[in-house]
Amino acid sequence: MRPDLLTYLGVAALGGYAMVEGLRLGGSSGMFPAALGIVLATAAVIGLVRAWRMSLPKPAGPDAGTDTGGTDDTHPSLHPGRVQVVGLLLLAGYVMAAEHVGLLTGALLFMPLLAWIGGHERRLQRLLPVTVLFVGAMYVVFSLLLRLPLPQDVIFG
Repeated sequence: MRPDLLTYLGVAALGGYAMVEGLRLGGSSGMFPAALGIVLATAAVIGLVRAWRMSLPKPAGPDAGTDTGGTDDTHPSLHPGRVQVVGLLLLAGYVMAAEHVGLLTGALLFMPLLAWIGGHERRLQRLLPVTVLFVGAMYVVFSLLLRLPLPQDVIFG
């Protein structure tokens, strides 16, 4: 099976796991993991459908084989393989570790690792502030504005 399809299936499975665990937590503290799981599973299904549609034979025409679909083939994340597998493993680690270290602490570790390994951003002077701002925004939105208690967290209590 193609690595990109395996990655989408893995993300869908992790999304399902996060959703089930969020529902198991119950109450408002399980709402964020359940919503995250639904978003992950939905995005994976959309990716699966797109990958399947792209794998269908294209009709022959005068410019057959010249359309790249508007993608930049030089970008590492567009090529199935190592980056997707490592990203999937990191995502699995985040989902499973979030129960033990908390969502916010897990995000502090997951976001920079994913960006670093994916090759999107490797400058720490940009990577660290963006990560801290994102995790801070998660806290403000869910804990302060929506008043949803997040699961117990190692750093943020």
